[in-house]
Amino acid sequence: MIEQLPEKTIENFKKIKLVIFDVDGIFTKGSLYYSEKQESIKRFNVYDGLGIKNLLKSNIEVAIISSRDSEIVTTRCLNLGIKQQLIHQGCKNKRIKFEEVVSATKIAPDNIAYVGDDLPDLTVMNKVICPISVANANEYVKSKAIYITNKKGGNGAIREISDLILKSQNKLDDIINYYENL
Repeated sequence: MIEQLPEKTIENFKKIKLVIFDVDGIFTKGSLYYSEKQESIKRFNVYDGLGIKNLLKSNIEVAIISSRDSEIVTTRCLNLGIKQQLIHQGCKNKRIKFEEVVSATKIAPDNIAYVGDDLPDLTVMNKVICPISVANANEYVKSKAIYITNKKGGNGAIREISDLILKSQNKLDDIINYYENL
């Protein structure tokens, strides 16, 4: 699959040291569920979760910047190994949080991928070397991405991105060997 990508996209993937994700529509299908008690319920994909863990295991930082605020998201991210200081929710202006992440990690935008699916993500997508979108994203947002996943958000898109980045950096075989030799 990576062999079918433009060389420039592969070269950009090779430079990635940090992947920042939006949450709703990326970690999830983008649907909002509420219980009778008005509690928010989210559905996450286990394959995507392993994709996050594989990035972290390969020394690629992971952060989230989300417009919505949810304790469920914090719990999921912490369980996956994402550092508390890189979990940003309730962000009305994602650019400001992006600048905070850059400052905290000391990773330049030329080494950052951002995965988004809707208009509020554009402000960050325009700042990074590797703007990525998912198959079910807004059409305008997709036009700004250098890569659009084949899978939809919440259905393996994160794992697809993780595998492509790791493959481009010659790290995917190390991950596979790790699991084969547990």
